[in-house]
Amino acid sequence: MLKGACIFDRAILQDFFKKAGVVEEYNDFTMYYGLFEKGDLIGIVKMYPKDDGCFLEDVIWKGQFPFLYEEFLVKSAINFALTFNTQKLIMTKKCKEFLIPMNFVEQGEFMIGKTDEVDFPHNCCGR
Repeated sequence: MLKGACIFDRAILQDFFKKAGVVEEYNDFTMYYGLFEKGDLIGIVKMYPKDDGCFLEDVIWKGQFPFLYEEFLVKSAINFALTFNTQKLIMTKKCKEFLIPMNFVEQGEFMIGKTDEVDFPHNCCGR
């Protein structure tokens, strides 16, 4: 079973990043939203303040996982980020195909979703 959750435990984060082969520098404003499968942390979306919004980075995976997992994790992270006191959500264009139906718009190299206009929940479609 897949489960999503915000992760605060530094030991869990350090173990994940080590296994994913990623060097992570921690700070006081980055939040981590993870996807767990059968209790194992398999993917993380980092989010932090940027301009007048919240930037959600592309998923970091520990291994290879189906596209549907990525869509599920990103949409779950968006749902969590909608609770923040921010004007907009900012993402790369990597997940553009499922951000557009949620009312994200393309602006330069990013996809922008105004928090009061993001259509969530929106069904996962896979590829």
